[in-house]
Amino acid sequence: MKKLIGLLFLISMIASVSAENTSGCNDNEEFDYVTIRSKIKECESKFIPPKGDFNVFKRQIAGFHDLGILSIPVTENLVNKYLSTFRSADRDSVYVLFDNVVYTAINDFNDSLELNYSTLIHRANRKIVDLEITRFKRCLDMCGLILLRTEGDNYVDVNYDYYYKLFKGRVSPALTDYLKIRKKELRQGFSEDAELIITFHELYKRVITWENFNAKYPDFFNKRDSQINYATYLSTLITGMDNSPLFDYDTGTLFPEINKLYLKIISRHDSLKSTRVIKEYYNLLKASDFKMPQHLDQFLKDHELFSMLDMQPENR
Repeated sequence: MKKLIGLLFLISMIASVSAENTSGCNDNEEFDYVTIRSKIKECESKFIPPKGDFNVFKRQIAGFHDLGILSIPVTENLVNKYLSTFRSADRDSVYVLFDNVVYTAINDFNDSLELNYSTLIHRANRKIVDLEITRFKRCLDMCGLILLRTEGDNYVDVNYDYYYKLFKGRVSPALTDYLKIRKKELRQGFSEDAELIITFHELYKRVITWENFNAKYPDFFNKRDSQINYATYLSTLITGMDNSPLFDYDTGTLFPEINKLYLKIISRHDSLKSTRVIKEYYNLLKASDFKMPQHLDQFLKDHELFSMLDMQPENR
């Protein structure tokens, strides 16, 4: 009899824990748009208005991490609803918080993407269009995501204009401009298999864009990221990539079109740091008969740059 009572007690405890887990917003759900809409409404109904207190908002958002990919639309809805209630100084922090939610969910989702959706992904790669694939991509879109492929691997990432649409004009001018620049870059892409998918002229425009941004917003909260963007693009302009070389493989000489671009840059009459760097680099090239300078590594180090050779750059 004691064993039976104990067993019944154990069953009741399990049922109680199960009921508790399914009553909140922290259980994993199927990935379909009906569930997404339902989870948005459910979590919104349980959310306590932060009344302009960012820390209260942050603590509640932390409870959504267990939702996996659904944490993105759930949090987006609450950002949309409450962003205007925060002080201007806190609104950029809401973006940082949301970005963390998004990429935590994306990384987890990508880790099991091939396992959970292998058949669907295989059909999508073959350009097959059917109802299941359409629904899957629609669900991704509801989460601000897009299905991408690089070097034979599939992954999801943020749609190029997702952040900009959500935050434009609602955060600091610096962050709004940052997101506007990134929107364009994400749409264009950057590299694929260590090869530029934009022209070197477009690459140079990015150098100028980020140098001007850093000069305009010296106190930007995410200055490290904007400086890395500048350094990455300028470094690529100087070293090329493994599959987008600057020097002819047979002769080792600088390609004429790159030489022409450098000449255009050094003819500029401005005070940009990038112009001075390219001028100095061009002098090294002339001294080495327009072949890769022997002391290139030291030159890059002196200007806080780095070689983009023998590495796999970001795709976007």
